[in-house]
Amino acid sequence: MSDNSNQVYVKIFLFKEKKDEFVQLYNTMQYTYNRTMELVYSNIDDRYYDYKHEEYEKLMAKSHGMDLADIDYSEYESEAAFRIERDYLMKYQFHFSSLVNLYQVFEQQIRKLLYSELNHRLSLVRTKDKMPSFATTFGGIKDVLKALNYQTGVVKSWPLIDELNKIANVYKHGDGNSAKRLYRSNKELFVDLTNALFYFQTPKNKIEEEEYFNSLNPEEQQEFKERKEILLIKEELTTNSEIVLREDLTEYSKYVKAIIDFWSEFPECYSTIVRISNQ
Repeated sequence: MSDNSNQVYVKIFLFKEKKDEFVQLYNTMQYTYNRTMELVYSNIDDRYYDYKHEEYEKLMAKSHGMDLADIDYSEYESEAAFRIERDYLMKYQFHFSSLVNLYQVFEQQIRKLLYSELNHRLSLVRTKDKMPSFATTFGGIKDVLKALNYQTGVVKSWPLIDELNKIANVYKHGDGNSAKRLYRSNKELFVDLTNALFYFQTPKNKIEEEEYFNSLNPEEQQEFKERKEILLIKEELTTNSEIVLREDLTEYSKYVKAIIDFWSEFPECYSTIVRISNQ
């Protein structure tokens, strides 16, 4: 019931049956991820010797009749190394594509829940946006939860879900604002190749600039003096055609658990009072 013309009592229902459905979906996703990793990618290290043998046989067939001294034996090893690099890239792409999908499932679940609960026929509020444009970004989701007084700051799993969103955006889009934010908050998630290419937004004040400048090596300091900004991924210019993010620090199970914990802790009936516009 409304206390005055600007305040409305709102309830969000997430019954146990729906929670269990959410959790079961993530458990199935985890199982599928594990099985795919086991069946497709668990033996990559062993493949190199098979590839060397295969490429050697190809080289011998191609070089039939040639003088043995004229055969470039480094060719078959190079080709085997190239094939193993592609396999590792495929594993990398599967891992991070799976993380992107994991985040998208969570995003659509929470968007559907919030939109449905705020716009059903008995609800005293309505969202300005229809479903296609409702809370379509992580920032938009946070805005809705904030308007509902839902304190994500005390939800232990929320920082990992936030991190997952950034990882998904970095993998999909490469260099951009998400890459800046992720690098500033958790630069160890980037592989060593890019760790030397410090990524930072233009410092907001002199103190921040001095702290940042002192963290750089001499080469980076010189570049910062010249450009006032140093770009990550400036050599590769991609995050999905080259390996620039670390699989070992972005375990799939870690983010699955974070999302399951979020839904497990979400109340079956969340009640709050919100302020609405009379317009």
